[in-house]
Amino acid sequence: MDPPDQHPPIAIDCTRPYPADQYFACGQAQVVDSPLGLYRQAEAQRALAELDQAAAGGHFIPGADTLRQGIERALNEGRLAWLRRALYSYPVRRCRQLLASAP
Repeated sequence: MDPPDQHPPIAIDCTRPYPADQYFACGQAQVVDSPLGLYRQAEAQRALAELDQAAAGGHFIPGADTLRQGIERALNEGRLAWLRRALYSYPVRRCRQLLASAP
């Protein structure tokens, strides 16, 4: 039995739009029709731009160069599960932290 303040889980098709009370995406996401089929694409391009911006600002983030190459390769090869994990990795999170605290 579920606790009174929680709802039982429901099946979510990530290729369909949902109202905000049913589905929450962290960051901007969109449904993309690709040769692999429909999928919800996270903001990989934003992460790449932020990694570039941090490097241009003189910030060294361990693993950022390798991660950048991996993100580009994952986008080209359609490796979506790897890409999803990469977007929440230490280099991306550290990059965003540095950029948010910049004057």
